[in-house]
Parts: sequence; structure tokens; C-alpha cells
Amino acid sequence: MPIETIGVFNMGFPSKNKLKKMREKLEKVEPSRTLSKNASSVERIKYKICEKFVAYILENEISQAELARRLDMDPARLNEIVKYRLDLYTIDKLVELAERLDPNFKIEVALMSLTYSIFCILFPKNDFA
Repeated sequence: MPIETIGVFNMGFPSKNKLKKMREKLEKVEPSRTLSKNASSVERIKYKICEKFVAYILENEISQAELARRLDMDPARLNEIVKYRLDLYTIDKLVELAERLDPNFKIEVALMSLTYSIFCILFPKNDFA
């Protein structure tokens, strides 16, 4: 008897057919983008804000569709945010969306005088709670 058909608690490796289906499905999905080493300060700030939406979904165990409903926005647009499509959003728009979940959402930017680097610190109250 093949291992994938033994009982409900199959601890074996997925079948070749199941792996093939998973690979085909994953090939169609756009991956999340990463932040490049030479990202601008604006890109870093936008990336940090996008991270908060991903964290909210994971911590509250809700779907992207549910969060989109709560934000009163198109689920496809929220998907762009959680995939870190920084080129599609301004900081203003990302902050506006974050404030829909938490009116106390703030961004503080500190300029370091010696290096002129910009650091972004996000202070959402209770992570959008």
C-alpha cells in the first residue's frame, strides 16, 4: 500500500503527483519582493510599513481578503502591498491604509547627523489592534 494512502496521519513525504501539482501552483504565484541592499530611504520606509500589513495578517490569522474587507479596498491591491510592490504605492497611501486599522499609527523619522542616514521607526499601537 503506498504511503500516502495509509491512515489520516500520514507523516510520509508527499507523492510525486502532489509535489508536481504544488510546483505548478507555485510557478504561477508572484513571489514577495525583497529590499535591495542599495534601497533608498523612501523604499525602506515603505517596506517597513508593508511588513506591518503582513504581520497583521499572520498575527490575527486572517486572510488577505478579510484584511482587504476591513480596509475597504480591493483584495488585489492589498496583495500588491503584502508582496512588497513598493513602486505602486506612496508613503502617504500606505500610511493612510495603516491608519484605517489603527488611528494611532505613527511614523517617526530620525536623521543621523554623522552619516545622514534616515531611520524609520514604526509605532503602531498594539500592531493595529
